Amino acid sequence: MNDARARVERAQANAHSAGLRLREQLHPWQLRARKYRVALLAGGGLGAGLAVALLPPRVWSRVGALLFGGGARVARSSMLPLVLATLWKALPATARVRAMAPAPTVDSTQRHA
Repeated sequence: MNDARARVERAQANAHSAGLRLREQLHPWQLRARKYRVALLAGGGLGAGLAVALLPPRVWSRVGALLFGGGARVARSSMLPLVLATLWKALPATARVRAMAPAPTVDSTQRHA
């Protein structure tokens, strides 16, 4: 039992150190993306618009089949909880709190001055 526990702890330590190394490697890219956020959005929109205009519908049907077919396979598999948990964990804590908070209600009897 202790051998299994030691392997798990070693694997968790390896995963944690790999995450830290990845975070260090991605930090310059994150800074650059924040600095040029508007340019990236505009360029991405322009690129998507050109792709929609220039690529034939057959290409788009294949892209859709790949994307949604893969999503359907994941939804039918036992990987769905793992994928959802990973995506949920990747969300910033503030976004998770907002997602779980009840929607604000507006009372029509209150008057705002």
